[in-house]
Amino acid sequence: MASKSTHLFSRTKQTLKGCIGYTLGVLLPKKTNEIKKNHFTIQHQSLSRCDQLIIEGIKWHSLITKQAQFISDIHKTFWQNESAVEFHHKNQHRFETISLRYFQDIVLFCKDYVAKKGNTFSSIVEIGTGSGQFLQHLATQIPSITQMIGLDLSKTQIEQNRVRYQGTSLTFIDGDAFQWIHHQSIRHTIFFTHNGVLEYFSEKNLLALFSFIAQNKTPALFAIIEPVAENLDFNQTTESQPFGGDFSFSHNYPHLFKTTGWHILFQKEVWLENRSRILLLVAEVKELPH
Repeated sequence: MASKSTHLFSRTKQTLKGCIGYTLGVLLPKKTNEIKKNHFTIQHQSLSRCDQLIIEGIKWHSLITKQAQFISDIHKTFWQNESAVEFHHKNQHRFETISLRYFQDIVLFCKDYVAKKGNTFSSIVEIGTGSGQFLQHLATQIPSITQMIGLDLSKTQIEQNRVRYQGTSLTFIDGDAFQWIHHQSIRHTIFFTHNGVLEYFSEKNLLALFSFIAQNKTPALFAIIEPVAENLDFNQTTESQPFGGDFSFSHNYPHLFKTTGWHILFQKEVWLENRSRILLLVAEVKELPH
């Protein structure tokens, strides 16, 4: 009985915070728009109590109205603007401390698979390349693939990458990944996401991306390094849910890939020291017979 009462109190408290925050957001539209643009996705400790309540109000309202696309669009806006550039600059050390330490198995799998398949794959496209460190790492690990393309929403970040990696084989392009893939005549490609990119896509958009590639860009591999909720059971829950402090989406990636025609080749989970649960997965879709 005590546990049930505690849970009810917690839910009531969250609802109250959500209502207050949503009301503040309506009364302070200019502040709310600034928060959506710069602070909702990655929240700074310096945010005021009012700012924090407005964020809780946005989350609460999106949940009760089931506006997953609304939240996805807020995240997209953040990764397009200067706040994203600042985030990538401050977190470059994570490539050494996290990526090289925890994610090498998926890189080695792709390296071995490319060697096994000969000339099947001719390009790697990293969606959400950020500072480009991981794409450069892939270029050194899989040198047989010479076309290395990094996509990112931030025009400023892409311009910085072009200067930083001038004279290398890396190519950087700014813009929406789905739109870019849609308009390119690319096949024989390995698509990669590194340490949280697809978590900011709505389930609807993710299904559209996986389906489009499977139907139009085969053969292809899709390798992902994505966080998921600690309590997500892939065998029980197929619906995507918001989770974590930045309110991104915990997707059932194995289910989404299989639903759209992909075959899972590699799947592993790692837990970071901060208890973040990260899914490493590689899926393949083969060229359809004509």
